[in-house]
Amino acid sequence: MHYILSKCLNEDHDIDALVDYYLSKNEIVLYKVNQSALNQYFIEQLKKDLKLTISVLRSINTVTKFTNTSLEEKVEDTIHSLNFKGFVDRVDTYENYLSIIDYKSSGKDIDLNLAMQGFNIQMLLYLKM
Repeated sequence: MHYILSKCLNEDHDIDALVDYYLSKNEIVLYKVNQSALNQYFIEQLKKDLKLTISVLRSINTVTKFTNTSLEEKVEDTIHSLNFKGFVDRVDTYENYLSIIDYKSSGKDIDLNLAMQGFNIQMLLYLKM
């Protein structure tokens, strides 16, 4: 999903062809897809979901003052002697404002009570880094 989103957010591409290309580069996954009608169905649904998601993201881009400044941005930092690293899916900026976007298949709210206990802190770490 991330590979396709990073390719298609700002440029037009044939999503079906990109998914097929991506699968062709991973022999194990391609084998599993080709051996199962259910897996083939899931790939077709994935393609449909990607097309809808990209359409929505592009629509949002037309009504916001934020502009995309990076995709799949590598971040790393040492915080309180702990080393962290990861990839931020998308970073948008507007004047002095920063928007960090992490694509998820389900909704997640930031719960500061859980964060203080060390749970669900990915977005907060990305913001700090």
